[in-house]
Amino acid sequence: RAVVVTTAIEYPRMSGEECVDFEVMEADWRHLPRSMDDIVSGLARGRKVEVDTGRLADRLEALQVQLTEADVEEMRLLGADLGAAIAEAAHAVQVGDTEYAAVGHIANAYLKRRIDPIALMVAFDGRASEHRHPLPRVDHEGRLKRWMLMGTVGRRKGL
Repeated sequence: RAVVVTTAIEYPRMSGEECVDFEVMEADWRHLPRSMDDIVSGLARGRKVEVDTGRLADRLEALQVQLTEADVEEMRLLGADLGAAIAEAAHAVQVGDTEYAAVGHIANAYLKRRIDPIALMVAFDGRASEHRHPLPRVDHEGRLKRWMLMGTVGRRKGL
């Protein structure tokens, strides 16, 4: 049995678009992390489950590092470049474009600034109001009519 456990914010997209062949269970965001833990415990039915706050916590914490002053400065520069790239991409999108064309504009703007495009999310019009983290859809019938939602994650130099 394969089950996808997600938060309420991701549930509509996961159940309706991304994981349609799986059972998708929704954890109430108001009670995180307990609501997620309760679902996982119910699914495990007493079997051992590893979590990042359990016996692996010390090992995982040891892998974390503190940012240096140079890292902080690089983050500032990255933030400015991310903002400029998103603005450039948003201005390049035209009425009638597909969601994939919009993602292409974001990727292009990121790559010319040496930003790794880690996550590129776009939705148009009504679909944008349904999903806060929308992956572009190739089978989505609509093209941009009035407005769009863009969400991204970019990385440069490991940050």
